[in-house]
Amino acid sequence: LRDHGARLAKAGPEGRAVAHELMAGVLAHADWAVHSAAAAAVRRTHGGDPEAVRGIVDSLHALIRTEGGGQGQAEEQDGPSPTHGSVRYKRALLAAVPGVPPPEMLGQLTLMAHSPVMLSGPASRDGSGRPACWTLVAQRYHAQEGGFAAAVRAASAVLCDAVLGEYGIRGSPFDRACALGSLESLAGYALEETLPRVLEAVAGDLDGETAGALTDKDVLVYRTPEGQLARFEQLESGYVPQEQEEKNVKISKEDKKLYGALAKEFAAEKAAKKKDEKPKMTKQEEEVFKARLAEEAGVRATVAAVKASAELGLSVLSSLCRGNRKGMHAHLPAVSRLVWPLARTAQRLVAPAVQAC
Repeated sequence: LRDHGARLAKAGPEGRAVAHELMAGVLAHADWAVHSAAAAAVRRTHGGDPEAVRGIVDSLHALIRTEGGGQGQAEEQDGPSPTHGSVRYKRALLAAVPGVPPPEMLGQLTLMAHSPVMLSGPASRDGSGRPACWTLVAQRYHAQEGGFAAAVRAASAVLCDAVLGEYGIRGSPFDRACALGSLESLAGYALEETLPRVLEAVAGDLDGETAGALTDKDVLVYRTPEGQLARFEQLESGYVPQEQEEKNVKISKEDKKLYGALAKEFAAEKAAKKKDEKPKMTKQEEEVFKARLAEEAGVRATVAAVKASAELGLSVLSSLCRGNRKGMHAHLPAVSRLVWPLARTAQRLVAPAVQAC
């Protein structure tokens, strides 16, 4: 790629896509000598060409998302010790994007810089606690008027689209972690520009009316383990059965001879198992049981979806508060209008998330 760059220029879309994936792969290679040589080759090859930069960054993002479950740990291999993922991906990203990143790419770079892979290794944060990769990207804007803060404010729409989109809070748990970390950093630079978009995006997640429509029976079904039926009589009466300790446990002579002092303990276990044995159901009773299980499974899924949605919205607000507590205090009325109805109607479901927010 370094010595025959003309071939890359003449290649079709599919060929260039393959080349970009290869570049990303060697840039993020676990061996230091490989990714160092690749960085030099890539700088010479694409020369800042926008299409090449975009292709390599997209491929790097895909690799980071794939490796997300491994928290940046390279696979074991013979030879020199592998470079930690947080280090090699940071080097790869900075090599792939020469100079000041274009505004349309800043959102994707922000998500990548705040990924758990980037933040899992040594020296992954600077002295202020910010992600090291994010700080290095910010340094490239020092020569521009207004610096990095001005660039973030100007690109707030692009940043919000990335953080609130399918590879952000609406993506996988790994994507969500990247997005929440990004929101925390963005709040410190451009809270006024990002907050209205964020509140609009999570308003549906924080809908107190939807959460308030759930009944106590729905919540009881959700808390009942799968494969068991909810016991509504406990909810209606307020009675919670207490486990009674078996005092008069019969011990057989054979058990006493075999187990000695432990005979009583083994006998109690046998009695408990016998007590827990379920009587056999008739075919009709089994059909009714399965029908109720299916019905309660649907209720459980509905409650789980409402709970997950509410917790997501509250997590987003918590990230903004951590990033700029003083600035968020100025917007307390707007935030309270969203959170209070949910806290009042769904306290039993999302109490920890409400308290964190």
